[in-house]
Amino acid sequence: MVMPDSRGSDLLLERWQKGGVLINEDLLQKLKTATSGLVLDDVWVKGQPKPDFLRASFTADDDERCGTGVKDILKLINKLGLGRSGRVIVFPKGIPVDRFKIELEIGGRY
Repeated sequence: MVMPDSRGSDLLLERWQKGGVLINEDLLQKLKTATSGLVLDDVWVKGQPKPDFLRASFTADDDERCGTGVKDILKLINKLGLGRSGRVIVFPKGIPVDRFKIELEIGGRY
């Protein structure tokens, strides 16, 4: 029987250090720039002791701002290499549509 080189707690610590998406000030500054044309409705950051999940919702007043905002958010997600750790959902609001709600999640498990 071969004994592993590390204990389970070592493996747990290693996965914690490498896991998730770190929600830090740099990421938030980039997100602020990417969403400068949108109105921030709500934001929720969770994770102790290091934040690793962010959910934010924005409102765009017209389809042009919505398109630009979504494009900039997706560029940010792509640059960060978030892949499946990032999600953007767009909801049209009003009849006829006069605004758009954009929901962003970073760090979720999909």
